[in-house]
Amino acid sequence: MANSKKVVKIAGLAIGGNNPVRVESMLKTSFDEPFSSILKEIRTLEKADCELLRIAVPNKEAILTINKIKKHTNIPLMADIHFSEEIALKILDEGIDSIRINPANMEISQIKKIARVAKSKKVPMRIGVNAASFKNPFGKDKKAVIKLVDVLCKTVREIEKEKFYDIIVGVKSSDVPTTIMTNQLLAKKLPYPIHIGITEAGLAPEAIIKSSIGIGALLAQGIGDTLRVSLTDTSAKEVQVGYEILKALNLRKKGVEIISCPTCGRCRINIKKIAEEIKKRTLKFKEPITIAVMGCEVNGPGEAKEADIGIAGGLGCGVLFKKGKILKKVKEKDIVKVLMREIEKEIKEIVI
Repeated sequence: MANSKKVVKIAGLAIGGNNPVRVESMLKTSFDEPFSSILKEIRTLEKADCELLRIAVPNKEAILTINKIKKHTNIPLMADIHFSEEIALKILDEGIDSIRINPANMEISQIKKIARVAKSKKVPMRIGVNAASFKNPFGKDKKAVIKLVDVLCKTVREIEKEKFYDIIVGVKSSDVPTTIMTNQLLAKKLPYPIHIGITEAGLAPEAIIKSSIGIGALLAQGIGDTLRVSLTDTSAKEVQVGYEILKALNLRKKGVEIISCPTCGRCRINIKKIAEEIKKRTLKFKEPITIAVMGCEVNGPGEAKEADIGIAGGLGCGVLFKKGKILKKVKEKDIVKVLMREIEKEIKEIVI
């Protein structure tokens, strides 16, 4: 669960307090593409259960497209504004759900003016600091951490002078230790919901590893109310990985969790093939269910007992378990078919 003291609502989405850690992404389709392409990405994000969508606003023309997007989705939108006070004020006037401002590329007087308008419109603001956004980067040592948090805190204090408190904060870096340390310090300084992530993380699998370590380390300490996994990949993939990180920490339960053994000399059935097939066939399910695919009798029965349903391998066969109880022995060639049948039965009984 989230741990910030304050709760901020974006189009009804509650962030902070005891609310779930929210999973968000950023629109990747260019505004130069046909609107149908943008809409296609939106639909994949809806299917992935994206809870907040940030959209870059490079110019005034983009605002027209964002207004159109707003009519085609119920995902709360956050306008990502850099450099332009004019664009920020315009999109606030158009009724955007929330807005993100980067103190590294806007004067404090501009930010305060935006905050005054946001307050009048009852639109939450995210104050997001990126380590790479400054003309003279601070580096990666402890002094840099203090400077990054100091920039954010000073900006927030100025906004608070406007009696505006509908704020979300965030400090990101492409460096994992820097991100962890800045957010640890930030959590001690401010009571607002914190957005976390490793920015410019890169390509998978390295980016997923970096994000899982950085985001996971913070969440394990109770730091983080909303997250984005930044990947050079699809936005839906970002959302998927975000939920997997939360699932690994038992913070959100969404979809199927497959427990499978790494295999060794005791394994007598093709665990990798079976597990991959079960994963492929269960991707469509959103119900929280744990499936064990184990190779032998050493760890198999124990893991299958903890799972909702599972299989423990034998010589050319598998023993089917359901909540710790043995159901029957199954031939290896029938394992996927029989296991899927039992999974579908189990899912019908789950109430989300």
